[in-house]
Amino acid sequence: GRLLVALEAPALEQIELGERKALFDIRATQVALACELYRRTRHTEAASLPNLVTAGYLARIPEDPFRQAPLCYDPHRRLVWSVGPDGEDDGGRDPVGASGAVRDLVAPTDGRFPKPAPGVRVNRHQLAGLSQDRAAAWLSLTRKSPSVQMQRGARESLR
Repeated sequence: GRLLVALEAPALEQIELGERKALFDIRATQVALACELYRRTRHTEAASLPNLVTAGYLARIPEDPFRQAPLCYDPHRRLVWSVGPDGEDDGGRDPVGASGAVRDLVAPTDGRFPKPAPGVRVNRHQLAGLSQDRAAAWLSLTRKSPSVQMQRGARESLR
């Protein structure tokens, strides 16, 4: 029994790390979508994540999956980030440390969404963090943009 646990522990840690990274990708995309909508409708950057909630672009501030606190956001650099596996906030400046270990997980909020090539794939989980009317607005924008692909169920999740 102990040998099996000892052998499986590293694999389980990698699974948990992968799950947390995937949660960051979803939450960072929610913030990026909200920032893009805010920028397109107000012609300026959102000053903070609470501003996106107050203005109705986000239903709530997404939590960092590596700590029980909000994701970090810098409107001047147009970045959102997580403290990452090391749990230390490096200001989103050094995603990979000198040892090659992942530090902060960083995503842009300037319209270059975290995306698999060749285009953005938005799924219902990513839209879930947006307020209902903002998600509907995003869907109307995507109809005009061939670079954004809606995964099956994203549109239906808003109905």
